[in-house]
Amino acid sequence: PDPSGQMRKVEKRWLGSIQFPFHTLYTTGRIDGTFELDCPPHHIGYTRDTKAGGGGKKDRRPTTIQLCIALDPPLPQPSAS
Repeated sequence: PDPSGQMRKVEKRWLGSIQFPFHTLYTTGRIDGTFELDCPPHHIGYTRDTKAGGGGKKDRRPTTIQLCIALDPPLPQPSAS
């Protein structure tokens, strides 16, 4: 268990990637939401749950990740010279 007493399981499996401009994080101090991942067309060893799509059709929903990235403490804004 971790210090809070919760059990956690960590697995390192690459399923896709996402990029954010650092300028966006720097100026806003936070990025929060659900984002679509850039994924390869096939993941060997993985299949999508076709039951979620219904009717035996291939599931066309994008792979998404929900995350929150914050600068804490915030970085100081540059001063105009």
